[in-house]
Amino acid sequence: MTDIWLKRTPAGVTPVEMDDLPKGWRIGDDLLANIRKPRNIRLHKKAFALAKVVYGHSDYPSIEAVRKALTIGAGYVDDIINPTGKIMGF
Repeated sequence: MTDIWLKRTPAGVTPVEMDDLPKGWRIGDDLLANIRKPRNIRLHKKAFALAKVVYGHSDYPSIEAVRKALTIGAGYVDDIINPTGKIMGF
């Protein structure tokens, strides 16, 4: 699998650099793509900086526990299992 950067233009989606295309790809070839927009790395770093601040001022056992608590608090889960084993849906 090859990763290439694409740019959305009025004419459609085109590669950012033509040199990025693998040499074996020819015009008319069938290709399968999984296209996704990458995360905003600045906000991603800011979220982990926040997690470190929360970890330093709380009694969580690890930074991973803080990350999970922030994920649950932000609502990015479907079901939560509390310490008694009860499933809580959101």
